[in-house]
Amino acid sequence: MYKRRHKIDWDEEFKKTARSRLRGVKATAIAFVAVILFLAAVKVTHKELSMDGIFLALGGLAAGTFILILLGRRSSK
Repeated sequence: MYKRRHKIDWDEEFKKTARSRLRGVKATAIAFVAVILFLAAVKVTHKELSMDGIFLALGGLAAGTFILILLGRRSSK
């Protein structure tokens, strides 16, 4: 009448979680690099634009995200 549940392999689930977390970190790093390259390209082509504040804000955001990733990784261990 009722189907039995399959036994969960927790080691495999932890591996999947680690792989998923790594993919997320890679995607975040690629996005930050893409934005920085785009802003650098805009700065090179339009030298009259002042982008010092934008680069400072983006650098702070990247540094904050990196610190949060490190703290999250440390607390999950």
